[in-house]
Amino acid sequence: MIHDPFPIHYSPFSISHFLTFLFWANTHRYQVTEFGLPGMRILQFGFSSPSDPFLPHNYIQHCVAYTGTHDNDTALGWLATASQKERDLALRYLHSDGHDFAWDLIRGI
Repeated sequence: MIHDPFPIHYSPFSISHFLTFLFWANTHRYQVTEFGLPGMRILQFGFSSPSDPFLPHNYIQHCVAYTGTHDNDTALGWLATASQKERDLALRYLHSDGHDFAWDLIRGI
């Protein structure tokens, strides 16, 4: 048996990083559809406008949705530092008063 010094582990973590790479790398976007990989949507990115593709009503049919990533601020941290426009849209969109914002994001997906 040959020992592989660099085994590939397929975990949700590595898959999400791969999907993030594919989403943001414009030259590789075609691979999402060509290879049948799901698109990826991050709800915290979606509150710039109602037409933003990261808002659930704009999701493509074949996608994986997350409230945020490990690179994002926490839900409450994001809410505290978001622009007034983003904060207002987020609270309206999620029918939230901001008290349980993390849960509101989860319910929003």
